[in-house]
Amino acid sequence: MTGALRSPARYAEAAVRRATERLSPCFPRGMSLGDLDSFLEIGGHFLVIEWKTAGQDVPFGQLHALTRLAELPQFEVVIVWLAALADPITGAADVTRWRSLAFPAAAEQSPDDPLAALAEHLAAWARYADANPRPRGAGAGYR
Repeated sequence: MTGALRSPARYAEAAVRRATERLSPCFPRGMSLGDLDSFLEIGGHFLVIEWKTAGQDVPFGQLHALTRLAELPQFEVVIVWLAALADPITGAADVTRWRSLAFPAAAEQSPDDPLAALAEHLAAWARYADANPRPRGAGAGYR
């Protein structure tokens, strides 16, 4: 029995991988499906967080898609880099830096404590989203 069959999480990952590989021919120019690491909706406003390890680049296609998403007024997209090594006792990985694609200057406010600056930025976004709900739209419109 393979490891994927013993672990429900691994089985799900393998099943998603197989399904996305079969769907890839649907898209032009060799494009393939990606995932959103973290996603939150408040009042029609959307937060997307992409997690990376310190020193890890965001692939061009992924950065392009995330940037286009951040251009939509209801989206905030943040890329967060974590320390490559977690604390051996707590297992926590420190935020080494972060970048908002919708508000590029936001991460420059507190380079000494990136996690505190990120928390402040996300709290401000959440307050705004909660206080300013967006009306429901008509849908995708491609049909």
